[in-house]
Formats: sequence, C-alpha cells, structure tokens
Amino acid sequence: MSKFQGRNLMVKKAVLIAVLSLPLILPSLMSAQTSATELTDYKLLAPLPGVTKPGTDMANAETYLPGLFQLIIAIAGVLAVLRLIYGGFIKLSSDAWTDQNKAKGIIWDAFMGLMLTLGAWILVNTLFIGARNPLDIQLSLDSVNISGPPSRYGTPMTPEEIAADTAIRTRLENAGIQINATPCLQGQGYGCTNLNGLPESAIQGLIVLKADCGCTIMITGGTEPGPHKTHGVGQAIVDVSPNQSLDDWIRNNGATAGGKGGVVTLSNGRKVVFVFERAGQGNSTGDHWHVSF
Repeated sequence: MSKFQGRNLMVKKAVLIAVLSLPLILPSLMSAQTSATELTDYKLLAPLPGVTKPGTDMANAETYLPGLFQLIIAIAGVLAVLRLIYGGFIKLSSDAWTDQNKAKGIIWDAFMGLMLTLGAWILVNTLFIGARNPLDIQLSLDSVNISGPPSRYGTPMTPEEIAADTAIRTRLENAGIQINATPCLQGQGYGCTNLNGLPESAIQGLIVLKADCGCTIMITGGTEPGPHKTHGVGQAIVDVSPNQSLDDWIRNNGATAGGKGGVVTLSNGRKVVFVFERAGQGNSTGDHWHVSF
C-alpha cells in the first residue's frame, strides 16, 4: 500500500467515525437546555426544505438542526448514486486494466458512502426524529451571587425619582445651568442624564461655579446608572462639557484646562476638583470635565 493510499484510508476512517458519531451527539445537543429557557423561534432569511415548523415559516433549533441534517443526508445519497453511475460508466466504456481498477475503486467508495448515508439516516430517524424523548440531557446552571453595590441600571425610574430629578433640574436651570439630556426614565444609562439624588453640596457648588465663572455650564453626566462608575445617587460628582470660557476660567484659577485638571476654590470657600477626561478614556463617550464637589 502506497503512502497516499494509506493516508486516503485514514481520512475515510475518520470521516466514517465522524458521521456515525454525529447522529448520536446531535440529539443530545438539540435537547440540552437550561431549566428556565425556552427555545426561540426565528424567521429564516433563506428557508431550507424541512427545517421550518409545520404550517409556518418559523424555525427553532429543534426543527432546524434535524431538518438540516436530513437535507445533508439526502444530498450525500444523491452524490453517492451519481458516483456509482460514473464508476459504472468507466467500467463499461473501457477495457484498459488501469481504468477497470479505477472504476472498481470509485464503485466501492460510492457504495460505502451510500451505505454510510443510509446508516446515518436510520440512526437519525431512530434516535432523534422517531424517539419521543431522544437522549434528553437537562442542563441546570446554579445561580451565582455576585456581591457588590446595588445598581438600578435597566430599572425604570419611580415617580418619586422623577419628581426629585425635576426639582433639581428646575433649580439648576433657573440658575442658568444647562443639562444636555432628559432623565433616564427607563433606566437605560446612555443618552440621558439623571439629577435625582444629587447632594446639596453639588447643587450649591454648580450654582456658585456658574456665578463665579459667568460662562456656559452644561451638565453631561449626573447620577444616572450604567457606564459612570464613580457617579450615582448620593455622589457629589457631575460631568460638565468643556468650552473655551470655562477652560480659560479653570486655567486662570490654577488648574490646567485640557490637561489633568486641578483644584479650584470657589467664592464660597468650597474646593472643587476638576479632572479632564477624553473620549474613550474609561467609559467616556466624549471630552468632559469630571467635577467633584
């Protein structure tokens, strides 16, 4: 036996083992599911025959995978028959010794492929499609308790929180302070700004900052849940949009505008820490001053 023939035989054995094992593994994978999760139906962009639920154009894993496997078996069977016909044609149309041996090899391989396909079809129909509860494996994932501070990310705001946000928002807007977005009513954390739970020290600090600076103050981050790890209810921290007049005022009062920032003392004696954060730094989506009162 040549080296090529030996390698070819090994490939055939590997394919044989893989195909025979697939019908045994597939039902287990198909029926494996968590105890709390149902199969999800979805609409195929390009439906295949036999993979959708009866009478609909919807499919799920339970219908799609066995249907796809049956389709593959059908294609393999057709190819095996065509290969048999091709081998028979060569055998009948030539008397050459080499062609006769080649034809025998083709016919034998096609016959084995056809038997393999038939065996796979029988296994699939016996173990999976015909069985009432085929090799059912139930997977159960124990819940993991991850300790940490409570978060309201994804939780809609309560009427009390909305009222508190409105009250603080009104106070700041009356002082000439702008807020870049409406509250996170659905708890989304992105594209919105909450002010409920902002401490009085931060509210008074913003009002005095606006009066001392005389420049535009726009809040871009407050107590909303989500990406701001240092923000939150009870934290005297906000994000403020940079602008030329604010940057100049911060620089003239001892901090570095556009750099790391620094500590500025307001007219009421309160010290405010300014830290300049750029877009992409941490969870920041834009350049801003991180202001701590």
